[in-house]
Amino acid sequence: MREYYSYKFQIRPVENAILLGGRLTQQFTVDVYIKLETSRLQFCQHNQTRIRVDLYQGIVDCVNARDVRPTQVGKRIVLPASFIGGPRDMRCRYLDAMTLVQDDGKPDIFLTMTCNPHWPEICDNLKLGQTAQDRPDLVSRVFRAKLEDLKEQLFKKHVLGAIKDHVHVIEFQKRGLPHAHFLLVMYPHHKIHTPDQYDTFVCAEIPDPQTHPVLHNLVVAHMMHGPCGHLKPTSHCMEDVVAREREKKTMLTAFFEKNQSDTSSRAYLYRDFPKFFTWNGRLGRWNRRTRKTQRGRIVSANPAEGERYYLRLLLTHVRGPTSFDDLRTVNGVQHTTFRKAALEMELIDDDTTLSQCLAEGLFSTFQGPYDDYLQSF
Repeated sequence: MREYYSYKFQIRPVENAILLGGRLTQQFTVDVYIKLETSRLQFCQHNQTRIRVDLYQGIVDCVNARDVRPTQVGKRIVLPASFIGGPRDMRCRYLDAMTLVQDDGKPDIFLTMTCNPHWPEICDNLKLGQTAQDRPDLVSRVFRAKLEDLKEQLFKKHVLGAIKDHVHVIEFQKRGLPHAHFLLVMYPHHKIHTPDQYDTFVCAEIPDPQTHPVLHNLVVAHMMHGPCGHLKPTSHCMEDVVAREREKKTMLTAFFEKNQSDTSSRAYLYRDFPKFFTWNGRLGRWNRRTRKTQRGRIVSANPAEGERYYLRLLLTHVRGPTSFDDLRTVNGVQHTTFRKAALEMELIDDDTTLSQCLAEGLFSTFQGPYDDYLQSF
């Protein structure tokens, strides 16, 4: 459907009546958008079984909603993290950005690009009597073309210097004009002056490309689950749900297997694996990375999830575990729970620590961690 309407909105040598409707064109555009979103939502509604494989890696979703019985969870329509613009998608994007900040520090440059409705590329293509607001398709096309040129200037020509990491977002103002915000983290090496396309000079810091290759700021969200594997809502009590096991290899079990067969991989934390290995989902295994670079982060966990939270805590601090049993082993003693292992490693003190964290709003939506707890994320 999306491709069909993209075709209908095309600018052609002959007149396209859809683009001549003024406010009706805007109304038609909104109606088309609603059609597309409705189609995506209906897919989620009719494929809940497939989506729950991802959902139940974080039981906190149902715990926070007070749905402690799996039968009640099944009555809700859940949007997957892959639904663009949904709350889980936005939270994942936020956590990905925070992963870059955690590894490389705060951004050096905040850059904003705003669409100008008087750009010649827009004005020259308006029909008699039309304004930029009458042609949202034309405004979006011109803005995207200029945005791609800006990205070319920033990331390939390095007019501001070599960029180590970056994130950007595109938003629309009330008048329907798009604008983009960039956050840039620069390399702190070899200061030089770089001329840009406007014949001005900018103080930039350029690294040696042989020793500091430009990083691709992609973040891999690590799957995480307990020894019981993935959780499915097929029972009436939570204990039975947790006890069910899925046979397919996961990122985590393959991480354990890699540490068993390759002793050199034991030097890395689970979240650091994408820097040195690539994940092959089809074969279910990690392979040694030969080019590019990715970042990793472990999916979030709430203290209300119990053992899953302590599992994440251990994976954040323990290098090279070869199994769940090995992860629970501290000073030669294998503990029965992840919580006991975390206590023995002094990663937590007692239950009052978690109460203090919750009281401070540490795990509230979109709130960043306090410095003392940064390593836990």
